[in-house]
Amino acid sequence: SGKYQWWTDPGGYVITKVRFHPLANEDGSLRQHWHNFWLANKCAAWVVEARQDGASIHHRNGKRDDNRPSNLELHINGRHPHGVGERDMVRILGRIGYEVTMP
Repeated sequence: SGKYQWWTDPGGYVITKVRFHPLANEDGSLRQHWHNFWLANKCAAWVVEARQDGASIHHRNGKRDDNRPSNLELHINGRHPHGVGERDMVRILGRIGYEVTMP
């Protein structure tokens, strides 16, 4: 992320302004967690599509400025209850007796 100038917004997210980036908002703002998640997934088109479909990135440790890929988890609308990641859901379902088979 060396070519971008990053700063922390009032909400605690690390952002930058860019002219062209597939994950930037209409005003050109780009949140570092989306950028780092996209890079960690080899700039995959499915990450861009998930963002466009309303997915969000969850910071596992709750620190909005900790954008290491290992701290980021994609939350996809409609695939889990609000606020629960897929890994957590599998663990919870297993604890209450469900057998979960991954696709």
